[in-house]
Amino acid sequence: MVDVIINKYLETQLALAKQKLITKSSQDDQISQKSKVAAGRISKKQNKNKKLQDAQHKTDSIENEDEEYMASSDDEELRLPNLPGTSRAKQNIRKIIDDGDTQLYNKRVAKWRKSLSDAVSGNSNVLYMSADIQYILDGNKDPDANQELQNGLCVPKYIWKQLYKYQRVGVKWLWELHQTQSGGLLGDEMGLGKTVQIIAFLSALANTNRGSHEGLGPSIIVAPATVIFQWVSHFHFWSPSLRVSVLHQAGSHCGNHHKLIRNLFESHGVLLITYAGLVKYAKDLQSRNWQYIILDEGHKIRNPETQVSKFVRKFDTPHKLLITGSPMQNSLQELWSLFDFMRPGLLGTHSAFMEHFAVPITQGGYANATDMQEATALEIAKALKAIITPYMLRRTKAEVQEHIHLPEKNEQVLFCALSHEQRDLYMGYLMSGTVRSILDKDNKFGDPLRARILVGLSTLRKICNHPDIYLYEALDEAQEINEETFGHWKRSGKMSVVHSLLKIWQKQGHRSLIFTQSRAMLCILEQHLQRHQFKYLRMDGSVSVSQRQSLIKTFNENAEYLVFLATTRVGGLGINLTGADRVIIYDPDWNPATDNQAKERAWRIGQERDVTVYRLLSAGTIEEKIYQRQIFKNFLSNRILIDPNQKNVLTTSTLQGLFTLEDLNCDGDTETASLFKHTKITINDKNKEKDKIALNSSKKKIETMKKLAKEISKKIMKSSETKLQHAEDAREIYRKKRDMVLNPPECAESPRINILDDKEVNVPFENVMSELDIINQHAKNDYEENLMKILNKAKTEETCSKDVININHDIQTKTNINVSKFFSKDDKKNILKRKHSESKAEIEHLVGIKKVKTKKKNKDADKKLSDDDYVLAKLFAKAGVKNALHHDVVIGLAEKEKRLQMKEEAALKAKKAIRALKFSS
Repeated sequence: MVDVIINKYLETQLALAKQKLITKSSQDDQISQKSKVAAGRISKKQNKNKKLQDAQHKTDSIENEDEEYMASSDDEELRLPNLPGTSRAKQNIRKIIDDGDTQLYNKRVAKWRKSLSDAVSGNSNVLYMSADIQYILDGNKDPDANQELQNGLCVPKYIWKQLYKYQRVGVKWLWELHQTQSGGLLGDEMGLGKTVQIIAFLSALANTNRGSHEGLGPSIIVAPATVIFQWVSHFHFWSPSLRVSVLHQAGSHCGNHHKLIRNLFESHGVLLITYAGLVKYAKDLQSRNWQYIILDEGHKIRNPETQVSKFVRKFDTPHKLLITGSPMQNSLQELWSLFDFMRPGLLGTHSAFMEHFAVPITQGGYANATDMQEATALEIAKALKAIITPYMLRRTKAEVQEHIHLPEKNEQVLFCALSHEQRDLYMGYLMSGTVRSILDKDNKFGDPLRARILVGLSTLRKICNHPDIYLYEALDEAQEINEETFGHWKRSGKMSVVHSLLKIWQKQGHRSLIFTQSRAMLCILEQHLQRHQFKYLRMDGSVSVSQRQSLIKTFNENAEYLVFLATTRVGGLGINLTGADRVIIYDPDWNPATDNQAKERAWRIGQERDVTVYRLLSAGTIEEKIYQRQIFKNFLSNRILIDPNQKNVLTTSTLQGLFTLEDLNCDGDTETASLFKHTKITINDKNKEKDKIALNSSKKKIETMKKLAKEISKKIMKSSETKLQHAEDAREIYRKKRDMVLNPPECAESPRINILDDKEVNVPFENVMSELDIINQHAKNDYEENLMKILNKAKTEETCSKDVININHDIQTKTNINVSKFFSKDDKKNILKRKHSESKAEIEHLVGIKKVKTKKKNKDADKKLSDDDYVLAKLFAKAGVKNALHHDVVIGLAEKEKRLQMKEEAALKAKKAIRALKFSS
């Protein structure tokens, strides 16, 4: 009977679930007229766009687009009349001055020498602060002392003593390359001080002038405009005697650039120039014999066909260095381009490398690769790693953690639900003419299919960020923007998550970085911060290059600024923002290095607090596909640079899959979350299980129990009717035995009121238990101790009726109801008042139950929760976050760190074993 009832209940639930799916699918098909109109207008504009013809000549893949091209569509700022981001006055920030002007250089050097002499004489009030002056103020002597390395390199001791052990190894490695006149790639992970290692080496060369080594000659450092003045600041601190000039409009030099180049070349100084400036002044620079050319963020030349890559290869210099924290970002072609600059011919020609190395390794990296493809890829990857290892030095933060002692980093991926408006617009655009022409490969609008794909994906990403960015493009010239509702956070799923995070972090005292790709989204975020009175700083392409380092310094030193806004392309390179300990990457990039560089701005040397990084993805959208491509690219890079034996779980994606909106599966997981189930984050598992149990008992289980209770009561009534001929009813025997156990004979029995269906009755059966009491008291959870006492007492009673025991057994097995629930409240009070006079030896298999108040337990649990767990619990509950993954576990970094730690521990044990043998002999 019980099985029949449960089966009927399950069938009903299954029918309801099917009905919900049908209703949901019908709602998805009903796209609003507003979405259809917007999609139609945007499709017409995109089809007429002349950028499709220009994009035809691009040779990169969709996810490998050059930053300049991607920025042309994403970095367009919304030109709104009263948008705060476009009209806010720039702050008065002090500029960093380089040595382009000879008079300013001489004044700076004179100021430094006077401060150094004051520090040596014991005066701590110095006007100029540098590494050697700090060395003297710390109690050391002789700032001119040197640390001589093998073969004569003299590193200033004040620099050498302030370098970490792994940084000293880097200086020695650079010196070895210098002696063999070989190029090299310094590929330490971001935040490990690559800039300091280069400056320490150049300062040591300038300090070395003996034998065949003539010191430091004129050198060029090419860097992004974002970090040019960071180089100036570091040079002035570590090596104040060197002249460092910036060939840029923001530099201090006034006049003809020929004069600056000539003066710097004659003084054996360092010339800092941007990649765009290198192309602009290539003819003048290539006409001179420079000793060093160093490319900071060297992955800028990862595409061998770009103009800057071709120009930089024409420099005839014996020493070429390349600095990058991400040597390979998208494909193996990029690795070839980097090594072809610094070691021409090492990896052969481009076509030979692609055919014999790149293609086999990539094909063997997919999860659906054959065994032969996997074996071939493994052997070729090992061979490639052996070729490039002597000319590349790469250390990760996990490998040098014992030296730098960085705080912990927790990196999570949050899958955010689309708002109703976003989902409507997303589906509307998927059904537009532009997407149909892409999927059908229709040439109606021109030949460049690849460019149309790029435009379509870019539009979908705008919808994921905020619907107003998409709708702004669909506005007619006569239409006006509603400034009150424009950019409202509730209309975007990811904006809702950002709003919740900022409110929580403000209470917790955390400061955050928010990175996004487009300036349009940056303006909307800035408007949101102003509306809610969050103090912030902003950096994008509109901020002067000479002011950026001062802007960063202001944020790091002034805790009143809670948020630092930046675009990933402007603020993601070479920026040190250790003043923040929380990072939000609002939208993913096809290039994983762009996001990695952005998040590493906070987790680097100088950070004192634990760092948490949140990557926001719109669930089921194109952003999930982008993140999956990031995972594959990280896997491919790690396979060449770290471990050739890595395995991948991703397969090749189809064009149809890019232009779909995926729903959650039966487990409530997104597509990416289902692929990496082992990395899912769960909060308060025990509390969730208890909540589910309570929910089931309050809705579903109670209904089933009602039916079972009725069946049991009928069964008991029938059994009592068949035994009316006996002198005493079995239930009366059970009641008397119960009274004897609970109430001693000398105590008078208290009057009782029996209720059935909310009415007072006098039927003997109702003395046992009413149906309503069974249901109500089953939800209570504080009578387990009473149950143990009653059951153990019942074992000692030999006169208990067998029929009553059978009935109780039937109730327990079919309804799972505690027997103690069949007693009245007065009986239970008497049980609680009874003294524990029985000895423990008389009770077999006694289980001690500790009573804990539920509210107190919840409070203790909340106290144990970390800040991150608390934040995730709030986001799962209110902000529409569907899933969360551990990013480091997804890309295999956590397992790599674990293996590295085991390897180090094993090596340490081996050393101890050898030492023990020596001492024992």
